[in-house]
Amino acid sequence: MAVEYAKPPYRRNAGVPTRFAWPVMRPLKGTELEVLYVETLRALGTEKGMLGQTFTRFKTPPNSPA
Repeated sequence: MAVEYAKPPYRRNAGVPTRFAWPVMRPLKGTELEVLYVETLRALGTEKGMLGQTFTRFKTPPNSPA
């Protein structure tokens, strides 16, 4: 969603850090993707404002590699 909002006509910055942006995740697969995904959700939960509020209650799934 953040990628779409960055494009016209919106041109908004959703505040997602670059290391957690969709273009970084897109080429990953399997465990590598899951590890980054879990790290992303944890990190976004510590952000200020709406972004942090959205992800603050994230729980690591059972049997997660992260």
